[in-house]
Amino acid sequence: MEYLRQLREFVGHRPIIAAGATLVVRNSDERLLLQLRSDTETWGLPGGAMELGETLPETARRELREETGLEGGELRLLDVLSGPEYFFIYPNGDQLYSVIALYEASGVTEGTHIPDSETLRLSYFSLDELPELESRTGLIIRHLREMSYFPRESSPARLAHPSAEYRDSFLEAMHEFQGEGRFLERDLTKMANDFEGYVIGLLRMKDRATQRQDLVPETRLWLVEGGEFIGVTGIRHELNENLLAWGGHIGYAVRPSKRRRGYGKLILQLALEKSKEIGISRVLVTCSPENVASRKIIESNGGILENEAEVEIDGKLDKKLRYWIDVA
Repeated sequence: MEYLRQLREFVGHRPIIAAGATLVVRNSDERLLLQLRSDTETWGLPGGAMELGETLPETARRELREETGLEGGELRLLDVLSGPEYFFIYPNGDQLYSVIALYEASGVTEGTHIPDSETLRLSYFSLDELPELESRTGLIIRHLREMSYFPRESSPARLAHPSAEYRDSFLEAMHEFQGEGRFLERDLTKMANDFEGYVIGLLRMKDRATQRQDLVPETRLWLVEGGEFIGVTGIRHELNENLLAWGGHIGYAVRPSKRRRGYGKLILQLALEKSKEIGISRVLVTCSPENVASRKIIESNGGILENEAEVEIDGKLDKKLRYWIDVA
């Protein structure tokens, strides 16, 4: 990235256009190679910007060698990607519109080069166990799914980090929720125009430093199946006064078109497992007394009713059933 560094000395953080190459590398088990990037501390596909005088294939081979230590065998151009959705702001404030030559690298071999400082870690992932992705990588994987590049998924529903990969089905789900009067405060047009920014905001909810003082750290996860958004859960890492009274550790919602199929029970079950990983040993889950479906879901996941509490929510009196579930 020597060329971009020199360019930044003249333009500072202002938006620039940069052409580069990104590589798709899969092993014999069809698992996808990702790198944990030092600049964003998220996982992404290996790749980077062109240097002066390079061809795009030369850029692809150099980036593969520098970031993974692998030597490229055969390169196959899959697509060229660009547009406003590939606008990215780095943590240091640098703004970039990417033009990405997307290559498949097959027959790669271990080289002698040690991956550079841009790479904190390398690992192969199955498509149904992807980690928290850098936004452009999420878009690229979604694009690869749409062009049927990957084998068709047959994996069960799972919790995944919010990602631009699920943009279209997530927005469809939000329209369904708003059709029944929920989440009306969300501007879907604004969300659609800057979906990557929306996702970044969700991912930052787990960091106390980025939260308002009246909020607690929260891990937001999406229930997905076959590349489609099914539902959402939020796991609060601790309880404040309101959460202890009526909010609880876990909230969840299944999109209307996917209800009565067992997803409600599953999303709470998976959220409880994730709560244990976070370090919560006893989980509070609440629901309204008249919500029979939620009561059954909570009780089927081991919920023990402590009491029915009368609470004030947004200036109005309401009642909540307070269940505790031991996950230690």
